[in-house]
Amino acid sequence: MNTERVTEILRRQGFAALVSTSPIHTRYLLGFESQQGIFSSTLKAAVISVDGRIRRLVCAPAEAGFIVDRGVEHEVEILTYGSHGALIDPALEVPASDGRARDLMLAPSSAGAWEAVGRALEGLPAGPLLADSRSTPELVERLRGLAPARAVHPGGQEAVELARMVKSPTEIALLRRAAELNATSIADALASLGSASEETVGRRYRSNVAIAGGMVQHWMGIGGRRSGLSRPPVDLVNPQGERFRFDGGMELDGYCGDTGGTVQVGEEPSHAEARVYRALTRGLVAALEMVRPGTRPSQLYERLVETVRTEGVPEFAFPLVGHGIGVEQRDLPFVSRRPAPPMDFAPNPFDPPLETGMVINLETPWNIVGVGSYQHEVTVAVTPSGFEFLSPLRDYEVVGRSR
Repeated sequence: MNTERVTEILRRQGFAALVSTSPIHTRYLLGFESQQGIFSSTLKAAVISVDGRIRRLVCAPAEAGFIVDRGVEHEVEILTYGSHGALIDPALEVPASDGRARDLMLAPSSAGAWEAVGRALEGLPAGPLLADSRSTPELVERLRGLAPARAVHPGGQEAVELARMVKSPTEIALLRRAAELNATSIADALASLGSASEETVGRRYRSNVAIAGGMVQHWMGIGGRRSGLSRPPVDLVNPQGERFRFDGGMELDGYCGDTGGTVQVGEEPSHAEARVYRALTRGLVAALEMVRPGTRPSQLYERLVETVRTEGVPEFAFPLVGHGIGVEQRDLPFVSRRPAPPMDFAPNPFDPPLETGMVINLETPWNIVGVGSYQHEVTVAVTPSGFEFLSPLRDYEVVGRSR
């Protein structure tokens, strides 16, 4: 979606092209969402040249309907392999969209997937290839066999992840939609606390997301002392006055929403509970006040942790208090206590200054085993002068029914 950043990394590092067989990155780079990938291991590959002039997609011909309906651009060259398994009459008059799909299915196909990948390497600019895959060593070996005259480097996943840090305006709009759906789905589910079980609250959240076309990736909604550890919801109704911690993440149109918070079931929190949540919130707000281009994740971490400690939770020391978000729940950069591991294509230690277009989550999770937990999490987009909220900063709310 922000492929200019990918080609810039290729150019800067001297690579001729990127070859990716990662389903997430095939979608990110070419807009191709695969139906086959849901229930089979059918190979998909994206090839992008350093100058961006060559963009090729390798897939099975049965994917033709998804290529058309998901809006893969006509400029993307489609290379298929195997048979399509459909009855096709070339003379039959069909709708335009079906016509394009039919043409893709009738185009000459390679016998096998790797033969098609070999065809996709033809005509690329001279120079080494950058490989990106869930199983990168296998892809590197395959590419060396298909293009023995070229050097192949295994750092493609890192390169695309670095590119993904900064979102295009279209990506920010998609992330805003995902965050909004996530927030409304959570709010509706929480309204049943006090009368429905934890399991039912979770199912309600999942149902809300699914009805709107999204897909839940995680849900943790548990109350009381059990919440001091990460545990699945259970078949019990949370009693009045119990603290309930939630964290919900989902995907809509390929982009993620992730937010968490703390609520009280039916009654106001105790003074001690309100004090802890107030300290966590003030730490979050203090870090948000620093969100602008040029600030480094390490500075956000230090400001957030220091504020929470001085505001009433002196033992607060959570190792991760933020992360990027995009086509995955956790994109770079990480707002953490420890620097990221060394990276081939980035300065070390990796602590990149924020840039306009980054989208990050900041959070203050606080877990006390045997006592319970708290959570506060928001999503913001970095703007030239600061940030904008994509998900709301939540007060400590009383939700559900009072008896």
